[in-house]
Amino acid sequence: MCIARWWHSKGFGIQSPWAYRLVTTVLQDRKDLRPRLEKYFAATQQGEAATQQGAPSTSSGTGNDEQGAGEVVRWVLLEDIRGRDREEWKRIVADPEATAVFDMRTQALVVYDPKRYKQIYRI
Repeated sequence: MCIARWWHSKGFGIQSPWAYRLVTTVLQDRKDLRPRLEKYFAATQQGEAATQQGAPSTSSGTGNDEQGAGEVVRWVLLEDIRGRDREEWKRIVADPEATAVFDMRTQALVVYDPKRYKQIYRI
């Protein structure tokens, strides 16, 4: 993490423990984000990992919720929300089923978790 940003990013303003853990363990360093997301969501799943590749500019996958209760959590990574993925980004932000949206300026992670309320995090 950049030293200049360190002072302002201690808590990210995130109150949710699972969202904070996701930001600090996976999203904070944006290099090789896709494999780390697949690993993170596979680790929270009880059983076999089921991931799938989306369009060239997106990645997506599925996994069980953190408690392993069987609810499916889907995720989508958009690589260029200011460019080629802009229209899809607008549609996803308006979608009430997209419960956790992590806006990282040029990239975005969208998590579809049926047991959570919608929240948009700007990181």
